[in-house]
Amino acid sequence: ITYGDWSSDVCSSDLAAGTKGLMWFQTVPSEIAAGPERWQAITDVNRVTAAIRPLLLEGDPTGTARTADPALVEAIRSRDAIVVTVIGLSAWDQPTDIGCLQTYGDGPIPHWHLDWQNVSVDVDVPSDFTIAEVFEVRPDRTAAVPAASVSQRTVTLGGIALDDRRAARVFVLARSPEVRARVDAALP
Repeated sequence: ITYGDWSSDVCSSDLAAGTKGLMWFQTVPSEIAAGPERWQAITDVNRVTAAIRPLLLEGDPTGTARTADPALVEAIRSRDAIVVTVIGLSAWDQPTDIGCLQTYGDGPIPHWHLDWQNVSVDVDVPSDFTIAEVFEVRPDRTAAVPAASVSQRTVTLGGIALDDRRAARVFVLARSPEVRARVDAALP
């Protein structure tokens, strides 16, 4: 995982949900003073990603997560868990390529500003996978997801709030409670 800026600075960073998880690219270090909240968000995402790293390394994308909301979602299945990544895409302000070129070297770097949005994600669970619990991985702890509902083989994660501060959220559908214990142990 590359430490960096999720802030969506289209000029010098990208956010990608890939086949093995999340990648974060860094902007100009001078931006730390201009946007400390972005750098805190970077730290938060990197903590979460580090905690689920073993699941991502052995996992494969399933393509079984979907949403009607403006968000990028994926379900990554490992032996003991399905990791669901949710990344907000709705923005109220977005820089253009021309705008980036005009400010290159002069003035502040333009950034995307994400809307607050409430996302719902459906995940189709394979018939050979049994879910013991569903939890969210936060920067400092895991938390139960009481809003998760199950209908036949589909788990719905509703009420996922996304915004500039929390542009990405990570949920785990665990085969056993030991998965959560391992993730908790990996958090700082």
